[in-house]
Amino acid sequence: MANIYTAPITLGFTPSNGDLIRGTVNGVEVNGKWTGTKKTGGVTLKSKDNTLIYSVGFLDGRTIFAVQSDYAP
Repeated sequence: MANIYTAPITLGFTPSNGDLIRGTVNGVEVNGKWTGTKKTGGVTLKSKDNTLIYSVGFLDGRTIFAVQSDYAP
């Protein structure tokens, strides 16, 4: 079972429900669809082959980036 590691981040915009989110993480292009609002929403970011999964969301009022991994990133 993978552990979940989190780190605080700053969003450069206010996401809205249905926004398509795209970016690059460690050289891998990822994308996903934002669901919910800025205070309660989030997005799961997957690579084209669906092997890498990252999340952006909110925890205790902070914006966080999360990754599932068997080992610390």
